[in-house]
Amino acid sequence: MSNQILVFGCNGQLGKSISNIFPDSIKYSRAECDFNNLEDISKTILRIKPEVIINCVAYTDVNNSETNIKKALKINSIAVKVIALSANIIDALVIHFSTDYVFDGFNSESYTENSSTNPINNYGKSKLQGENKLIKFNKKFLIIRTSWVYGNGKSNFVYKIIKNIHKKKIAVVDYEFSSPTYTKSLAIIVKLFVDKYFDQSKTKFEYGIYNFAGNAKISRYTFAKKIIEIFKKYYLMDKIRIEAISKKLESNVKRPQNSFLNCEKICKYLGIDLPAWDSQLETFFEENHAVIFKNDE
Repeated sequence: MSNQILVFGCNGQLGKSISNIFPDSIKYSRAECDFNNLEDISKTILRIKPEVIINCVAYTDVNNSETNIKKALKINSIAVKVIALSANIIDALVIHFSTDYVFDGFNSESYTENSSTNPINNYGKSKLQGENKLIKFNKKFLIIRTSWVYGNGKSNFVYKIIKNIHKKKIAVVDYEFSSPTYTKSLAIIVKLFVDKYFDQSKTKFEYGIYNFAGNAKISRYTFAKKIIEIFKKYYLMDKIRIEAISKKLESNVKRPQNSFLNCEKICKYLGIDLPAWDSQLETFFEENHAVIFKNDE
């Protein structure tokens, strides 16, 4: 089955986890298929003719998206349109990842797949445009919205906290709420979807948007405290002070204050329970603590 699967972005933190769970898939890194070269994307898909395309490529730099919106749109939206059009020609399923940042964060409750979208920064806007392009130009798609993703890489909150531990004092906001998601958990979900896709009639498969994240709504501050707590089990550290920032910081980038995702739909369809966010963080450190600082090399 795996040789019918094409993975884009195999060297990113999510791409690594997806590649591990589909070891025999056809994998392309960003260097091997440049998403700035739209023709390259189409040629790759039409040459290989996979049954499933898993897109792990994204421009995730929230801050730089404010000043480099053209680049964010090219990777997060225009390239997705090319994938959708090419996949439609060969009747392939496209699995694409989106973000909780498509919401404005003003909702005090959780967001379902049917909640109104209203991104408040350019990153969220580019990701929402990518969603819309995929929905418009491909009839067979899965969009998995997720939040606070971390894995073996530099571009995540866990790594940033670890890199600042040497300062002995860390300050983290306690007014942003969502739930962390380990890339390995995302990969397992994708495997369940793909197995279901191949095991049943394609006409019965329920395409569409699904939310997937950790099981509890927590603050950035709570997340950071847990990261430090687990980190200290593996590394000898002096006492580390962590301060909660309750007063909203001045920033050029707006971020949703509550983007907690309601994941009942995916749990019901796949017959699963959501992973506990703290146990997943424990698993991440168990599996990666020996190589965390290799990300600096």
